[in-house]
Amino acid sequence: MSKSIKISLSKDQFQDLLKLVYLGNWLINSIRSVDDQIPVFDDILDQILSIARREKMENTVDFDAGLKKHYPTAEFEDSLNEYIDEYDSELFWEGLLLRLVERDLIKKYGEDAVKGMSFDEIVDRERPFREKYQREFEQNGIENLILRY
Repeated sequence: MSKSIKISLSKDQFQDLLKLVYLGNWLINSIRSVDDQIPVFDDILDQILSIARREKMENTVDFDAGLKKHYPTAEFEDSLNEYIDEYDSELFWEGLLLRLVERDLIKKYGEDAVKGMSFDEIVDRERPFREKYQREFEQNGIENLILRY
């Protein structure tokens, strides 16, 4: 068994730590099926939630006595949705931009040529594509995106 570590936090700092642990677990496990969850992160969240319960932070934690498991309250989860929504939005736009830029770079120069380019060369040649798509998305969002079947 590993040696335990003690830290001293104010209640506000602990609340922020709980948010970070919840969001970290959400980032890792929300994309996985129930069978593919990474339990160590759930366990850490449960441990932090148990401290919140012990400290009488009722607005953040519920406890299922039958399962002997702690859960964040709906109120607590709702308070973090803004962060999750911002993350999802940024991830969508950046992912879309990167994929379109990579597609266009390969289309223009060929896959083998792109694989042979230095990092600096790729960055330089991606720039016009990146700027084009950034302008487009800032001005029109997805309005002008068309998929061909």
